[in-house]
Amino acid sequence: MWELFAGVGAFLAGIFLLLKEGLPLARARASGVIHTRGARPAPIRRDEDPVRYASLWRQRARALAPLVLLILGGAAWTAMQVYVRFFIDY
Repeated sequence: MWELFAGVGAFLAGIFLLLKEGLPLARARASGVIHTRGARPAPIRRDEDPVRYASLWRQRARALAPLVLLILGGAAWTAMQVYVRFFIDY
């Protein structure tokens, strides 16, 4: 039974991390201001420094790909475990 919960946990962790990383990225896209990470985050405005803004935005968008894979992997693992547990007779 733990195998089923591992897939559900991976799926939920992927959703949580995707929202944690994706919502600030969407807010940065809408407002034109992205903040650096660290102890003292500095705002980078799209109008003032477009090259640095684009670079930071691209890096953060690329960081979302493993989270999507985590969600898909968790969903596939859960579906496989449900199929094996409930539809295959041992």
